[in-house]
Amino acid sequence: MSGDAGDVGRVLFDPNVTRDDATVALSRFVPSPDGRILAYALSDGGTDWDIWRFRRVADGVDLPDELRFTKFWELSWSRDSTAVYYSRYPARAGSAAAESRGDDQAQPVVYRHRLGSEQSVDERIYAVTDHPTRAPSASVSDDGRWLVVSLFDGYVTNGVDLIDLSKPGATR
Repeated sequence: MSGDAGDVGRVLFDPNVTRDDATVALSRFVPSPDGRILAYALSDGGTDWDIWRFRRVADGVDLPDELRFTKFWELSWSRDSTAVYYSRYPARAGSAAAESRGDDQAQPVVYRHRLGSEQSVDERIYAVTDHPTRAPSASVSDDGRWLVVSLFDGYVTNGVDLIDLSKPGATR
């Protein structure tokens, strides 16, 4: 990939061509640390629910990976660009919208998704077990050592937990 200042850019993703009625919006995007993959989230019809997809920057081709049952939070890449950390809600049982929408009356849980795997095998990394209204979201520190878990509990009381990613299996 060249990166000269005079190079003409190209469109990597255009949400306006995803559907004829133009009801799909690009709600979030996060490039991988190595710049080779773009994680992007689509929202359909104005909903808060996102579906994350992953696109190779070099050729604009989507990987088969797809993350559902997410809303409100970004995902965070591992420093080696092979996985992402994200918060997801449990699937909503018996609902016609169960394909893309989770149960947002339940608490989200932080998972790790390794590119190339199904969402159903994502590793559960962090769940709040001691407080029914705290919602965790995670981001990897710039040096890649820490997973910083922010605990949202309204706009008055919040918290932070740290997971040492240099220690396999660490939970806090």
